[in-house]
Amino acid sequence: MEGNDWLRVRGVGRERLGRYLAEFLEESGYAVTEGEEPVAEGPSFKVSGTLKHPHHAIPPALTSLTVRFLPTSGGCQAVWEAPVDPVEGPDRARAERFVAEILARLDQRVATETRGTSRLVREHPGIPPFLPAAPGNASPAPERRGTPRTERGPSPAEGF
Repeated sequence: MEGNDWLRVRGVGRERLGRYLAEFLEESGYAVTEGEEPVAEGPSFKVSGTLKHPHHAIPPALTSLTVRFLPTSGGCQAVWEAPVDPVEGPDRARAERFVAEILARLDQRVATETRGTSRLVREHPGIPPFLPAAPGNASPAPERRGTPRTERGPSPAEGF
């Protein structure tokens, strides 16, 4: 399961983080099932969701999601189980936006509920396996070219 490692949380247990994700998915229109499910690594908390009705902001590849939460020392780790097939084309932007919303909500809930004592630690940096880093998408910041800015003269409003 290490290949699908998505994010880690320090200071929050697997059930708590799983319930935060389940709440977000329910608010987003998913039918959610959650519960304890032991695996070879030990105890785990699994959250699965299926989109009830098609939604324009959620691509078809994300109509069914499964995330497993495993305990770590001092927190938990989220592992994507489904989907794992790469999302390409126009659906990629919608998938990235939806994942960003999930991360923002989890980050906000973790920080709020623990009064800032816990935090998310994003892996690879927070990219689930269905959004692999495409070989030309990770472009560095563009270089600035041209003439440097000149010193600004005083505006007429200054000095009054």
